[in-house]
Order: sequence, then structure tokens, then C-alpha cells
Amino acid sequence: MGNDWFFLSYAKLDLELDPIRSIHQLYVDVDNEIRRKKVIKEGKAGFFDENNIQQGDQWPTALSQALISCRVLVCIYSAAYFASEYCGKEWALFSSRLEPMMSKELPILPVLLDPPSDLLPLPEVLADIQYKDGAYPRIYRENGLRYLLHRKNEELINAYQALVDVLVERIIQRAIKNLARPLALESIPNIKSIKSQFAQVVNPSSIQNKSSSEGPRYSDFVYVAAKRDEIQSLGRSTINYGNEGEVDWKPYLPGFAVDKEISLIAQEVATREGFRYRHFRLCGSLIQVLQEAQERNEIVILIIDTWTLKLPSYRELIEKYDQINLWNCGALVTWNPEDSDTRRNERQLRNTVQIVFVNKARFGLPQLVNHSGPPKAFSRQLSILLQKLRSQIIETSQVLRANAEDGEVRSLPMVQAPGGTT
Repeated sequence: MGNDWFFLSYAKLDLELDPIRSIHQLYVDVDNEIRRKKVIKEGKAGFFDENNIQQGDQWPTALSQALISCRVLVCIYSAAYFASEYCGKEWALFSSRLEPMMSKELPILPVLLDPPSDLLPLPEVLADIQYKDGAYPRIYRENGLRYLLHRKNEELINAYQALVDVLVERIIQRAIKNLARPLALESIPNIKSIKSQFAQVVNPSSIQNKSSSEGPRYSDFVYVAAKRDEIQSLGRSTINYGNEGEVDWKPYLPGFAVDKEISLIAQEVATREGFRYRHFRLCGSLIQVLQEAQERNEIVILIIDTWTLKLPSYRELIEKYDQINLWNCGALVTWNPEDSDTRRNERQLRNTVQIVFVNKARFGLPQLVNHSGPPKAFSRQLSILLQKLRSQIIETSQVLRANAEDGEVRSLPMVQAPGGTT
């Protein structure tokens, strides 16, 4: 084998928005180690599209040649990766080369760019691919690749090297088994004819046979963001927060220089997706509001500031939400990765989210999306969540109608999270 040991598949957005080039560093270190172990004196061991040649209507020759001959696909899991139609096409082309009766050790190796809680729910096609490999260091399994490389201390340096060592071992093992059939270059279909395998989760247009006129017409939003004076008590910069709290929260200052309230961004997305936008004030009767909205088949989305969850009054209210699972509701926890206060306290803040959402985070329920990235990525995530909830309400309503037609008139039970109360 030459440079066909592995193909590194990643989202262009992740590369563009990473100043220390975590993905590039991983590729260089893995490639060098495979070349050293396998005595590859010339060329590379793997393929990395660092120049973003993934453009146009045709597969570029270099990229297509790598995809049809590589032995292992290494996927950099992230929200942007799952939202990338192009990455879904790469995955589809590679997976088409796999034998139908494949062993459990697929030649597909995920690498977590961010913590697992930021990546759920996974596209359905990836659900059976194991990414929780106990051989990787614990700190990587909990926090992802970026966490190891964006900070400098001996523990993280050692953890990163352990990650590289295990990944190299896995690539070599599965490459030698030669599980993926090579294809002829002329057999590659037009890129337009390949369907992204991630579309079922990340592409709103993938909701089949359901027009925008079906299902809920309103999308209701609740903003869990504290007032400026409340945030001051945490010793955190108040540049993002207003005197009223909630709707005047501006999460993308500083860093992205987007001087726009989160409520305006959400309203734009809701309107674009064909919903009538409404805002509900956060109140002590939140659970009752959510339950009543479910009875009316209306979507409710909670948009949550991580810092606000550190304040007891807000935290207790959202912990109550974590205890129930309503098919019409979703929570989107958003981070500004360019905010210096957030970066310094990131691990503590992530622990807070994990504790507040002990059920939804632990059991991977789809009603929790933990998002870190720029405003455009937030808009995409919100769009996906709106469409998923619309589809969920439509499907649930169809079940209820079918039961009624069969003479079994009943309502679906509210799902109780493990250990929780309704």
C-alpha cells in the first residue's frame, strides 16, 4: 500500500474556524506515525483535502482516487460534519465499497472533535458505528480533540499522544484486513447523483411527503438568559447581556462581532422555515406551558445560555424540564467559542450542562442539542431542530388518529426520563 492507508473526512467549516488547526495537526501526526511504522519513504500514508478541493459538480480527480482506494475512512465527528452534504456524500461513496456481510470492525473510525454531548443525535446511518472506544484516553472521550490541543499542560499533551497511538493502531489493523473493495476510477458516479447519507438528520428537505403546510404552524421560543445584574454576580463579562434578560441576550459578542439579539436570529430562522414566531416569557409555570403546548401540537424551543445555568433560580427550573420528555419540545444550549470567559471556564460550564441535563445528556435524548460555533452554524442547528420537531409532531398525530380510527381513543403518555418525574 502507498498513500491509501486512510482518508481523513472533515467539515470545511471546522477547519476554517480553528485557529490552531487541530484537524491538520492530527492528520500530520497520524500520517507520520504510519509512515514510520510501515517504512513509507516517499509520499503520504493518508489523504487529506487541506486545499478544499471539494468544489464543483464533479469529484476532483485526486479526491475521488483517494476515496475509491483508501482502506480506512477516518471521520472527524462534529455538528458541522453532520450538517455537511458533501461529507455525507463522501461517507456514502466509501460505504458503498463495503462488503454486505461486514464484521463489526468496520474500516470507519470516528474521531470526536467536540464532547459527545455536542454531537447528539447522530445521523441514523452512523448509529451502529462505535465511537466509544475505551482504549482512547478518558479526557479525550469526555471532551474531544479540540480540548486536548487548545490547551497546554502535560496531562493533555500525554492524552493527545495516546489518542494518536490508538488511532494509528486501529488504522493499521483495519487497513491490513482490507475490508473495503477498491473501485475503478471510471465507475465513480456524478457527485450530484450521490445522496448524502446524513440527510435524514441534518437536511430539513429530507422530511418526505410532508409539505410545509402540514403540522404545527407556530414555533414558540423561551430564552433562558439572565439579566446583566444577575450575571455580574458570577464575575463574568456582561457585554452579552441586557437589562431585561432573555430576548436581549447577544451570545456572539465578542469574537464574531454579531451585534444581534438571539431572539432576532431565532425569529429569522423560524420565518425562513415557514413558522409563525412567538416568544414566551420564562416563568415558574414553564412545565405547564410546555405540556399545554404539546396538547395543541405546537413546537416550543428553549434557547439556553450556559452561564445562566449557574444561577440557582434558572438552574432549578431547567432541571425540572430535564425530568420530562415532550415530543413537541427541544432545548438548544449555545456557546460562543470565541468568548474568553467561556474558554477559561469551559470545562466547568460543560459539567454544569451535564448536571442540569443529567437525563437528556446521559441518555442521548434528541430533545437536547449542545451547540458551539458561529452564528451561521447556530442558525443551521435551529433549522434542523425545528424540522425534526415538526416531523415528530406530525408522526405522533398520525399515530393518535390511527388509534382513534381503530376505536382505541387515547392520548400518548408523556415519556418519563429515567429517575425523573412527570
